[in-house]
Amino acid sequence: MLKELKEALEPFGYQIKEDDLGFVIWHDFMSWTIRLIKEDTFYYPIFYFRTHFALGERTDLHEIIPMVVALVFRAIGDFSFRFLGEHNEWSGIEDELYGTYIFPTQPLSERIRSSSKEDLDEFVGMLMGLVIVQNNLIDFLDITDGEEETYDWEGNEISGWVTRIKDVLGEDIGCKYNERGNPTWYYFRSFSTGVSVVKSKTLPRMITQLYKKNEDKHKFLEGVTGHLYLTDKIKNCVDSERYNLATSLINRLEGPSELLVLPNENISFILGEQHVVAISNVGGISAFLDEKEKIKARNAQENIILFADKRMKWTIKTKSDSSLFEDLVLELLVREPYIHSAKKVAPTNQGDNGRDIICEYNTAYNNLRVGKQQSSLEIGQLIVQCKTNIEGSKKKSIGKSDVDVADTIYDYKPDAYLLVVNSQVTRDLTEYFEKIRNRDDLHWIDWWNSFDIEERLRINPDIMSRYKSIISYE
Repeated sequence: MLKELKEALEPFGYQIKEDDLGFVIWHDFMSWTIRLIKEDTFYYPIFYFRTHFALGERTDLHEIIPMVVALVFRAIGDFSFRFLGEHNEWSGIEDELYGTYIFPTQPLSERIRSSSKEDLDEFVGMLMGLVIVQNNLIDFLDITDGEEETYDWEGNEISGWVTRIKDVLGEDIGCKYNERGNPTWYYFRSFSTGVSVVKSKTLPRMITQLYKKNEDKHKFLEGVTGHLYLTDKIKNCVDSERYNLATSLINRLEGPSELLVLPNENISFILGEQHVVAISNVGGISAFLDEKEKIKARNAQENIILFADKRMKWTIKTKSDSSLFEDLVLELLVREPYIHSAKKVAPTNQGDNGRDIICEYNTAYNNLRVGKQQSSLEIGQLIVQCKTNIEGSKKKSIGKSDVDVADTIYDYKPDAYLLVVNSQVTRDLTEYFEKIRNRDDLHWIDWWNSFDIEERLRINPDIMSRYKSIISYE
């Protein structure tokens, strides 16, 4: 792989070296460090941005430069990223950023399969695009060649601007703000509210122009509690309350404007004419699927757009079919971006004590920031239990009496538990899960029903093609 990376990336100015963890990639004219962490059959790509060059504190740069990268790739329709801020623990200031990690989540699932030329081409294309973004920062950020950079936080204009933001978010919130010239912007960040605001006369305009050139790729549906955004291989959701907060901010700062929404995995960007509002937002594929389920029975035209695909049919008649179901679930779990590794405990006809699959997963996956000495990858144990309804059985769903959740959690003390069924779970089991969801010693508990599996199979048709004996289109 080193040879392929060198041949593809060195002509663009990148340098690459191999170490005990995998590969390190950098560019002398960019403040990015890219790591490829080697695992058994794939690599984890980690992009880290930190600059040493700027007047004053650099929190604004550590957020805005990665923001520009994500905006460009999402406007084009190529990638959706997960963000992880690195807290500046040395300063003691809550809202400062020491650096920023971004992880390419869709469509790569935050990993590059060693044997996949398609994955490698996607990754190389991303790095080529990173160079293009860097070469155009002078236009995105209103930089004048040869003019000195300025930095301030005490001017009357920016103080009035911050006051208008606090009118919406609350007067007593913690925050950090500054104005910078060459590059030119106003910047506001409040970690406690999950909101950042950038005022720039060039950035929203250029991103909007880029989006409009690719507008045919982008589709939108208004859901029940969120907005759905579909772009080729990327599916995101923006929570309605978070969206309304962002629009309130833009309306307060510049009046009614035509808005552009560019969602990513855990931060979504809402652009007005002069402002970019970044809001923390759970917006990945799971949130998308949850919202999609809520609108299934709603407006007929929306159903035609979103649910025109055929129904799927399960054919599970024997214990061997149940074993195949476990194998299918295992493959789907490996595609989840937060799963580190997964393996079956024992053959289906042998006792597994409530554990069909054991996974290692990233417990820090949904975090918005980590401490300076804290790893961006914290490993926990997830126990997965699979239950099937045999064809011809009178039972059409899985209930509380069918699973031994409490004993499994008590005996093995996992960090998380997941139940996967090929039908539905009953109301009593759902209520039981809700009761134990907030246990102090359990990170999370969840369940996948047939709908959750089928939607993941539509995203991963190569997996479905290997299990035609138990699942197929009607």
